[in-house]
Amino acid sequence: MTSIAITERREAQTIVPIKAWATLGAVCVGVIAFVWIKWLTGPYTQTVHTGVTPVPGFMKTAIVVGEVVMIPAALWCFYRFLVRPWRTERRLSLDGLLCISFLLVWFQDPLTNWFSPWITWNSYFVNIGSWVNNVPGWISYGAPGHQVIEPILFAPALYVVVWIGLTMLGCALMGAAKRRWPSFGPYRLFLLTFVAMFIADAVIEGGIFMPLGFWTYAGGQLPIVYGNTYHALPLHEPIFIGLMMSCYASLRYYRGDQGRTFVERGIDRVTGARRQGWLRLLAVIGAVQVIFLITFTVPVAFITAHGRKWPADVQKRSYLTDQICGVGTSRACPGPAVPLSRGRSAYLSPDGHLIVPAGTSLPNPVAPQR
Repeated sequence: MTSIAITERREAQTIVPIKAWATLGAVCVGVIAFVWIKWLTGPYTQTVHTGVTPVPGFMKTAIVVGEVVMIPAALWCFYRFLVRPWRTERRLSLDGLLCISFLLVWFQDPLTNWFSPWITWNSYFVNIGSWVNNVPGWISYGAPGHQVIEPILFAPALYVVVWIGLTMLGCALMGAAKRRWPSFGPYRLFLLTFVAMFIADAVIEGGIFMPLGFWTYAGGQLPIVYGNTYHALPLHEPIFIGLMMSCYASLRYYRGDQGRTFVERGIDRVTGARRQGWLRLLAVIGAVQVIFLITFTVPVAFITAHGRKWPADVQKRSYLTDQICGVGTSRACPGPAVPLSRGRSAYLSPDGHLIVPAGTSLPNPVAPQR
């Protein structure tokens, strides 16, 4: 066998990066489809109501405006970055693929509540509950009508508009910095982008959406800005958002001569324009999901597993507790002194009593053998 033949055989056996990333993306899409179908066909699609506390007028107005404005904004993004390039150039643009990927990564939005609920949305949003209790292995408490919601008219559109906007902003910052300081390498550009994304998230969340009552980080860990108010901002949030958005900006900024990202390497070894398009889409989906999972979902879920005691300013607002805890419900709100509950495990009532659900037996003590 000649050396040329050996080389060709080795190249044929080499894993094509885009196929590996596309396989990962296909798995992610399959998991999302499984969980969402199970959710939409099960009991957890029940609306979570605002409860006994009147929702302030300014919050109602802001939420309705947000729902009305955000959907057209997301549709514009899809038209501008996906539909128009396809119609004019018969190509799928990277920004269009990112819009689809950011829409699907909305699936991970509530997953940081895995061990214990620490973030809740205002239940005045149009909602039909959420899918978290249909995620295999889910631990945090939830029941139909008593669970952390997902605003189905606002949140998915928000992920498209804000995520693509911040990603493009990060790329523009990297480009401007590289032109101003040509000696800047990837690490300096990444750090600069991280600082900008940290500030942007702190302003967007802590300065706009949270004071308007869109959501609250009730169980966020210290250090915290705005103290014990309903719009208190734990600084780990902009830190991990900044890290994640810097990764997305780097994914978009660092491209090869043909404008391909690192997850699209090997696309030229794939035949057929349609097949190439599907592989590119799935590869970008896989990258976006992995970045979100590693840089945000997993670390934040562990950091907030035993979060701080929920502020009184949150507990007194039933529209922010999503009916999962506090006075008027069966459970005490999470905190360092409140044990995590799982399935049919015992739990604390709002007045501090241990509740053992019917059919649940506490473990019997066993003395050591002497």
